[in-house]
Amino acid sequence: MGINKEPGYSVQNTVAGRRAEELFPTYSEHDKEIIHKVIEEVNSKGYHIQYLFQLSWMDKDDFELINPVIMKYSLQFENKRTRYGLFSYLGVNGNTDGVDFLLEQFRKPNDYNENLDWNFSRRGVCSAALFVIKDKSKIDEYIEIIENENTRQDSYFFILLLGELKFVKAISLLVELLNEDNSNLQSAAIQSLTKFKRKIDLNPIISPFLSSDNDIISEYAKKALM
Repeated sequence: MGINKEPGYSVQNTVAGRRAEELFPTYSEHDKEIIHKVIEEVNSKGYHIQYLFQLSWMDKDDFELINPVIMKYSLQFENKRTRYGLFSYLGVNGNTDGVDFLLEQFRKPNDYNENLDWNFSRRGVCSAALFVIKDKSKIDEYIEIIENENTRQDSYFFILLLGELKFVKAISLLVELLNEDNSNLQSAAIQSLTKFKRKIDLNPIISPFLSSDNDIISEYAKKALM
């Protein structure tokens, strides 16, 4: 789709536009100022946007101009949801210029708690964006995150990436992850191993999970052995 460059185009009267207008007064004065700065800088580069959410329309033709703006301003926001929302906008397939930034942010302590869906936490957002980008050159770093005891519990999307990228050397690590006392990591490992069903016999590895008490795991096991 790409970020709008048409001078006369407006999203002000759309559902998303009206929602953005409703939310704006809830921001701190500091964040309101940052929003204005982001929009002003983006529009100075030949775009015509009215709201931050329009940056989510970024495609490959926008990477060079928009990535630096997101990386520059996202960390200045006090509101975490807005900050992490901007992180997520970097998650466009092939946007490899955003990878180092996202990995750096992921490695910071997570802010997950029981009142926050993990997917909206710092590590949830960053790893989901990296999953979409699918940068093959960073496989060693993905594996380091999975193996590191300080980040393993948040490595769900990195485990999925090993399968998506068809990294055969990771098969032994994926099998090892099936022994984790963490159903999210187990389900991710099963999903990734499914990508290698033409390389290895999954039946002896996956069949024990067919009778899992966890419905999600048993369902993924069934799909893996189909």
